[in-house]
Amino acid sequence: MLAALVPVSDAPLGGYEASRTAELGRWQNTFGDTVFQRVRREAQVVAMFLGHRALTQAGVPQNIMMEVLQEAAPLAFSGERGMVLEMTRYVGVPEESLVTALCENIVPVVGHGDADALAAALAPLVDSVKEELTVMATIAKAGTGF
Repeated sequence: MLAALVPVSDAPLGGYEASRTAELGRWQNTFGDTVFQRVRREAQVVAMFLGHRALTQAGVPQNIMMEVLQEAAPLAFSGERGMVLEMTRYVGVPEESLVTALCENIVPVVGHGDADALAAALAPLVDSVKEELTVMATIAKAGTGF
């Protein structure tokens, strides 16, 4: 049901965030800039980790995978590159615990909330992102010839 609430983007590649400026502005006004930027960064780091996991599962060699992620990060996240290194905090997290781990990182940043309830709400969105990244990984693997 919550997955149906996630708007389908008609934004160009890498432009989803820019297409949601008004909505993101409301979140920024509610949480304040510092908290908003930290939550935003954590979401970006998890997205990069999910990309890493999808590329790994597709069988893309590690050296090519890291090049793909390093090039994708600034295109997807307004020039940011460092999150590829930050994603290591999720490397040891089992797939079934990833959303919970994300929420356990977000709740202290926001300063309140229930990580389990947040995880239940975010799980359909994360599943959708994983599906899209699985397709991306398949395309990336085909493009590299492996």
